[in-house]
Amino acid sequence: VAAAAAAAAAAASRGNASSSSLPSGGGWVPVQARLTSTFSERRAFFASDDELLDLVRAGGESLRRIPCIAVQGGNDIICPPSTAYELHEAWPEMELRVVPAGGHSHYDSGLMAELLRATDAIRDRRHSERAGGGR
Repeated sequence: VAAAAAAAAAAASRGNASSSSLPSGGGWVPVQARLTSTFSERRAFFASDDELLDLVRAGGESLRRIPCIAVQGGNDIICPPSTAYELHEAWPEMELRVVPAGGHSHYDSGLMAELLRATDAIRDRRHSERAGGGR
């Protein structure tokens, strides 16, 4: 099953990477490049680099109750694994899955396969909760 998920993720990754582009003044720009530049220009999702970690450390109980699976690339040089371990230490309820050979991009076949497994796990937990299985 894991091999099939990895193969499907790799195929989807190749398709996304080769066909995802937007028109620009000088031709076509890959969507990932545009997303990355916008993300960088706007300082990501948070006002500071440590905002999420600070919220969790400050006792963000409502945040810590949210089911969460973090998927981290072991070779990610943009968001190093140490940051994920630090967040997991502050938020032990968060499940941390590290893909040893994974990098930063969700297009990485190993990361994509693990993201799909994590998404399925969250879905299955929600179905279990609704059926009275608890958590």
